[in-house]
Amino acid sequence: MRPSTPFRPSGNIVPALPQADGALTAHQAQLQQQKAQNDAIHLHVETQGAIELTEIKAAFDAKMTLRRPNNERETNV
Repeated sequence: MRPSTPFRPSGNIVPALPQADGALTAHQAQLQQQKAQNDAIHLHVETQGAIELTEIKAAFDAKMTLRRPNNERETNV
């Protein structure tokens, strides 16, 4: 059997760590930017949906106050 030799990393691994840290930082910044954009879009869509729902409810309420069944017609006495 061969005697075991201790693991010795090549010289390329240590200099790559700052590059990996930089790449990780850049990726995290990109993810934060995408999240901010998604949050802004979600807020816009949510607000627009609330506006449209309010308009629909108002139109429905207006229509319901104008329509009455035939047996509930007002009579002038």
